[in-house]
Amino acid sequence: MEKAVPHLSSRELLAWRGVLEVQSAILPALEAELRQSVGITLSEFDVLYQLWRTPEKQRRMIDLARAVLVTPGGITRIVARLEERGLVRRVSAAGRQAVLTRLTPRGERETAAAMDVHFDGVRRMFIQYVDRADIDRVIELWARIREASPDSHHPAEQSQPET
Repeated sequence: MEKAVPHLSSRELLAWRGVLEVQSAILPALEAELRQSVGITLSEFDVLYQLWRTPEKQRRMIDLARAVLVTPGGITRIVARLEERGLVRRVSAAGRQAVLTRLTPRGERETAAAMDVHFDGVRRMFIQYVDRADIDRVIELWARIREASPDSHHPAEQSQPET
């Protein structure tokens, strides 16, 4: 039972706390499985996944940072780690200021293995508890919240299924 707060009803508070508690339980477990099975972090997986889902298997660094929801400095550090392992390659074209990050063939193989681990975990820890109608309602709910968010500056990214 939650203690009453002046800004939310008890049910509203339970709904909000539920989002936080589920996220704080599931994300660390998903990360632990990825680290143990394929040796990558959840953030590294997200970078690989964001590259994998594009037809060209590449993105500009700034677009990648927005898709992964990290700062440009954060994406630079993650990409550097992945590049050291041969999973991605940074490419800068002559006459272009933007640097692209491209998934390597090895990165594609590792992403496929990581997706098996990650999405199996998502199914076990989340999807199995949500029926089809609830999934549709959750999709609509998240879309409504994102659209109303003050930080909804990249709607094209939001219409794509995420990790």
